[in-house]
Amino acid sequence: MATRKNTKNGSKPVHAYSDSCTKVFSYWRFRTMYSIMLGYAAFYLVRQNFSFAIPSICSEFGYTKQDIGMVLTIGAVLYGVGKGLFGLLGDRYSARYIMVIGPLCPPL
Repeated sequence: MATRKNTKNGSKPVHAYSDSCTKVFSYWRFRTMYSIMLGYAAFYLVRQNFSFAIPSICSEFGYTKQDIGMVLTIGAVLYGVGKGLFGLLGDRYSARYIMVIGPLCPPL
């Protein structure tokens, strides 16, 4: 919490933020952290579960291991590019918008 010196007596610290501002900040800090953790966990869950589905996909659709390897390679490259791109966009625009737009881009 930010403090500044009181100009009247010069020694007593005075809080720069009101209690209501501190409560609002605390509320949004935890809500934002939980949202980010949930969003990242969802991204990771979807990305990692693909490896469990590979044998079924190969047998059902007739893909070879080379086909699946190409898909995984392209996915990894796009994931890395997306992390960098959305990191820059997150710095420039609101993280709330990026957390909504991010999950919608992979299906495209």
